[in-house]
Amino acid sequence: MKTHFLEIPLEFVHEDERYPNRDKRQIYEHLKYLFSRPRKYPLPAIDVDFVDDKLVVTAGHNYLRLARELGEPWIRAVYRSECASSGEVLSGLPPGIRVTPREVFERELASKVEREFHVYFFERPLSAEGQQRFLSDIAGFFERLETPLIPRTERRLFQWSFPFEGRCGEFEALIPVGDPSWMRAYLETSRSFSCNVERIISFQGARFPER
Repeated sequence: MKTHFLEIPLEFVHEDERYPNRDKRQIYEHLKYLFSRPRKYPLPAIDVDFVDDKLVVTAGHNYLRLARELGEPWIRAVYRSECASSGEVLSGLPPGIRVTPREVFERELASKVEREFHVYFFERPLSAEGQQRFLSDIAGFFERLETPLIPRTERRLFQWSFPFEGRCGEFEALIPVGDPSWMRAYLETSRSFSCNVERIISFQGARFPER
């Protein structure tokens, strides 16, 4: 089987009870809020298969639902087929589907620093003190971070807020996505906040791993 990366009009993708949503990690409303924030890239790809003469989502159901609710006309999809070429694949699918160009992925993977939102949801609303701890401990992590990808003199933290009456904390920052060495320390910083300040329910739309 060869993997093909496609862009499919939403009206072409169907749900089928034989392929239920098995993702228990995500909290849909939290995920929806995350992707309603300004973003540079499309929604993550779903998996599809051609079943009974129609394209059916087999994984990534939440992203399909999100695309519909957010009014996205297209969605990226992963499609596996015995066909060796993209042309062969497209000839067996409804007209209007297109292949995601390789250079698009290469450009996205080549990016070393991104300006992104990080979104947390909490078990209870953050107090004024908790909000200050969130800014100093979690958002401030990226201001303190030593990385060769971002000069120390460059601004790193742009905005923050506590919507949903303080049950959510979010900030926009420069994230060195090309240098994953910071991720473990960031996770431990977040876990410490969850244990000592207020329990974190989710991060980036997924249930927060306590340990």
